[in-house]
Amino acid sequence: MVPEERSSTISAKEVLFIPPPPIPVASVESDFKGEGIRFSSVTEDGELLSRLKAATPFLLVFDLSRWDGSIWTVMPKIEACLGRCKAIVFGKDGDLDMVSGRVAEDVVFLPDVLDAGLLSTALERILRGGWDLFKRRCFIKTPYHLLFCHGPKMEKVKAVIDEIAPTEITPLISGESGTGKELVAHAIHSRSSRRDKPLIKVNCAAVPVSVLEGELFGLEKEAFFGVPRQKPGKLELADEGTLFLDEIGGLDAPLQAKLLRVLRDKEFFRLGGSGSIAAHARLLACTSVNLRTAVEAGRFREDLYNCLSVVHITLPPLRERKEEIRSLVRYFVKLYNFRYGRSYPGLSEQTQALFLRYDWPGNIRELRDIIKRIVVSEDEEAVVREMTMGGADFAAPPLRLRAFCNGAGSLREIGRRAAKEAEKGIILDMLERTHWNRRRTAALLQISYKALLYKIREYGLDR
Repeated sequence: MVPEERSSTISAKEVLFIPPPPIPVASVESDFKGEGIRFSSVTEDGELLSRLKAATPFLLVFDLSRWDGSIWTVMPKIEACLGRCKAIVFGKDGDLDMVSGRVAEDVVFLPDVLDAGLLSTALERILRGGWDLFKRRCFIKTPYHLLFCHGPKMEKVKAVIDEIAPTEITPLISGESGTGKELVAHAIHSRSSRRDKPLIKVNCAAVPVSVLEGELFGLEKEAFFGVPRQKPGKLELADEGTLFLDEIGGLDAPLQAKLLRVLRDKEFFRLGGSGSIAAHARLLACTSVNLRTAVEAGRFREDLYNCLSVVHITLPPLRERKEEIRSLVRYFVKLYNFRYGRSYPGLSEQTQALFLRYDWPGNIRELRDIIKRIVVSEDEEAVVREMTMGGADFAAPPLRLRAFCNGAGSLREIGRRAAKEAEKGIILDMLERTHWNRRRTAALLQISYKALLYKIREYGLDR
């Protein structure tokens, strides 16, 4: 600790934002006017250090999603001040992982977006119950709890991440929807030497094919009518950081060829441009469909697949790692208790037993949404009733069969109706994920466009 920092005083009523909050804080400040709390903010590293040397605030509020990477150069100096004040750090899991080992213990990590309601709840609990109680009740203890919570299968995944993260390998991350593929991408980026650079995501299944090429590689000036100036693509914006290609199976053949050139030659061309541009970004790719099957069907280039699958990280579905369900339930209950100002005590043993019998086709995302509903409504019984009666999409498969059976029909007929219902749900989910792009949906489901249109009509899914 430097001498100037020893001479600083603690401002018991100041909340210091780093950087200025994206929300109007006047309403929150008025709520705590009787407490004498005032809000202030800093915008630059130098200003932050000067303020901390002059007077240590009661609470630091970091918003990592809007603070540039230079904060890591001043973090060691900030640490010296954290022994005399507390800090709340907002950010994505990947951001939080980058600071988890660099700050003092009096820090609470909130993997959330900073908003007025969340800030007001945090201040209320700190002032009324004290910091220690607030910290104990916060829902996150270590980053990536959603990925690595007491499961041997995910421990193997973690070992692969730790091994490849410092390298320049382009891994292929595969797994069903909702298993945590994006969290894996964040984990790899945050453990790499590029962690202080941007991580940029492109959803290849959600962006129309006609737009995706320009989105990835950029547009040269006047490449098209209405393009008055040069526009860099996501590959260029990622620069020396990481570009995460979500649902890479959604790329068409020309874009697959261009991406292969990026991986092999480390260069690309803007759309409408003639000069090559060096590609400095590291690429990460993920898919929820079987790319090997797509290769065999001629929908995906084998040479690109070989480049991508040097290291293949496969995330097991939640039904294959049910030992994590209880831990995940506790996590989500704490998360939504905090976020919505609830004090739900936790799920009953009976409900958790039901969760362990369910196969979770929507994986962790589905579990998260159900817990959110229980905590917000504070009506566990109603949610469980829907599950056991088969009235909701998330009812356990053995119990949902009652909805198809209704006391009549052969086993074969019951199975046929259940299969159709499942197929309808899968098609609807994929349509929503691709923003109702039917051609992209057909490609991801590995069926013909004509067959998809027939299914849409059959199930009455036209919007």
